[in-house]
Amino acid sequence: MHTTMIVLHAAAGVTAFAAGCLALSPAERRAHRLFPLYLGSLWLMVAFMVGAMAAHWRQLATAEQVIFGGLFLLGLFMAWRGWAAWRLLRGREGAWRLPYVEHVGFTLIALWDGFVIVLAIDLGAPVWLVLVLAVLGVVVGNRALHRVEARAAA
Repeated sequence: MHTTMIVLHAAAGVTAFAAGCLALSPAERRAHRLFPLYLGSLWLMVAFMVGAMAAHWRQLATAEQVIFGGLFLLGLFMAWRGWAAWRLLRGREGAWRLPYVEHVGFTLIALWDGFVIVLAIDLGAPVWLVLVLAVLGVVVGNRALHRVEARAAA
């Protein structure tokens, strides 16, 4: 059960990342069409993470339970940011583009960092390298997001 939940969690995360990148497209019609896929897969990613945690919660050490609890809260915050972007996209009143890009961008950076961190840990990278990769993911993601924000503001 745990492995199934992890696979579904990862698939939902990859789908959310791909659909979210495309939802930042300058073409509003594309963003509007792809957004339900992005938001749905983002929420499913969190749900499958909860399933994976529940499947083996009692086997986890206290420190691991705290870490996974924090990841769950981050997942909820990401899901909320996705929902906030959806409300902006649907309403499209006033200056909605920049906040929309910020919400979606935050979730994309968090997803990317998650992919990189999990891959580095799975490959046996030392802790210092995992931390460097995580910080690098945030820095590069923020730079890319600033470029998208500049286009959205124009």
